[in-house]
Amino acid sequence: MGTSTDGILAYGYDIKTPGEGMNFRGLHDDDVPAWLMEDSEDEDSGWHDFGEAATARLLAANGFTETWETRTGDGYHAREDEAKKALGVEIVSHCSGEYPMFILAAKSQSASRGYPEPADLAVPGNADERLAWALEVLGIKPDADKPQWLLASYWG
Repeated sequence: MGTSTDGILAYGYDIKTPGEGMNFRGLHDDDVPAWLMEDSEDEDSGWHDFGEAATARLLAANGFTETWETRTGDGYHAREDEAKKALGVEIVSHCSGEYPMFILAAKSQSASRGYPEPADLAVPGNADERLAWALEVLGIKPDADKPQWLLASYWG
């Protein structure tokens, strides 16, 4: 298996700065949302779990509380995928798999190295409202005053 580099274009907020420990942009360690550390035994493991934990929190706030452990019957992944689509936002991982950083996005698009893609810059009509809702649910206050197009990369 080789290394790939992907380009990512996302409309939303940058919610992670590089550095040690649990540093959200604009937050001191003491202000990190409690939900992020609830199930984490290791302080530094939280960032690797952030995307999954944030998505689970958003899904629950939007009414989808089923988990892999509590699933009933077949079709769990299809139900989860539909619930994720209904959120209108997603957590986009960028930087690298070993040191992930995150974007809260209402829209994202990626392209793999060597495979250019036309950029679709149309923003969903309710993007800003969904992003504001997600920020409130997650307890995050980004540095930016409003959502913006962010260009990032992923090396993995």
